[in-house]
Amino acid sequence: MRLDLNLPLFAAAYAGTRSMNLLLWQEAPGWPQVSLGLDLPIWAALFWLLLGVAVLGCAVFAGFDWLPASLRGFRLHAVVLAGYVAVVLLFITPFNIATAGDAWAAGIDVSLSATVWAARVVACGLPLVAFGYIAWLVNAPVALRDAAAPRYVTFVAVAALGLAVAGIGVIFFVEDVAHRNQVAANHRQLAEPGAEVRQALARQSYQQRRQAYPAFTSTAQLAQ
Repeated sequence: MRLDLNLPLFAAAYAGTRSMNLLLWQEAPGWPQVSLGLDLPIWAALFWLLLGVAVLGCAVFAGFDWLPASLRGFRLHAVVLAGYVAVVLLFITPFNIATAGDAWAAGIDVSLSATVWAARVVACGLPLVAFGYIAWLVNAPVALRDAAAPRYVTFVAVAALGLAVAGIGVIFFVEDVAHRNQVAANHRQLAEPGAEVRQALARQSYQQRRQAYPAFTSTAQLAQ
């Protein structure tokens, strides 16, 4: 494999390191969106773009010769590109959950949420798996490049991460719906005039109300 492909790999490694560092070690709620602006998604997009250049280079320079012989030329490039795009699309869901943009914007601290942290781990795992396999294709000896073990490990890892993405997505959706319902209920309660006062009075017994308002419950004072 041509060593020139290590150039986009080195650049992708730098961009991926920056994006994962920002993703995992957020200093405070809202840090990626407020303090860093678009730095996090830009570094992530740059990583996948540079890695995509290396992937296409591998397709051009016989890095995917283990695919069926009928897939050669444009067909091979199309299949490799489609598989790569599928991995990138799989990455988007945990990335969005990991950044929790809606929660940060609403001022909700979800930094301790197990779902968000699981999404962060998956959002870092997918790039690492993809980068590791492409780095193997570029730098492995010719005799070992087409070995079945590395690609089987890669396929199993991507499949496991895909299942994790599905589970995290469902859990996050349920949590998000429950949170939005709670926020809507709180807003309705606050919008209703005197709701809190009436609820507090309803919880008090008759004797408590009589003690709290003696001027209005004393028959002697009413007679005056």
